[in-house]
Amino acid sequence: REPVALYRGEATEQAGLRARFERIRENWNQLMRYTRRLTFVNSGYGQFAIIFPLLVAAPRY
Repeated sequence: REPVALYRGEATEQAGLRARFERIRENWNQLMRYTRRLTFVNSGYGQFAIIFPLLVAAPRY
């Protein structure tokens, strides 16, 4: 830290840290989007698995 202060590189350090944190934030957002999609598909499949046999069997009654 002292070399950063000695060369007055605070702005450069801050910009580098912001860029790194931005990558972390983007990765987190992407992970949450994929998780949301997967949850939606799994829930939809679970609901469809309950209704589908009834729809297939309904014409026979």
